[in-house]
Amino acid sequence: MVFAKFKEIVNAGNFDLDLPVGVDVNQAIEEICLKYPRLDLKVMKFLVAVNYDYASGSKILQKGDEIALIPPVSGG
Repeated sequence: MVFAKFKEIVNAGNFDLDLPVGVDVNQAIEEICLKYPRLDLKVMKFLVAVNYDYASGSKILQKGDEIALIPPVSGG
């Protein structure tokens, strides 16, 4: 799941990834970068949530987990 400017870059709010069992969030982000090269997550700042809870890059993913990439937002 992606939001705001990330959603505009990938032209979708949701997409599927086929990842092997036991990968962590960092490995999933690498796969997302390969699938969507315009989404250069190595230089962009963002938060990650797994199943609606904020997560670190070392969190191991389970089958069916939902990853959300949350870019910085501003408001007033």
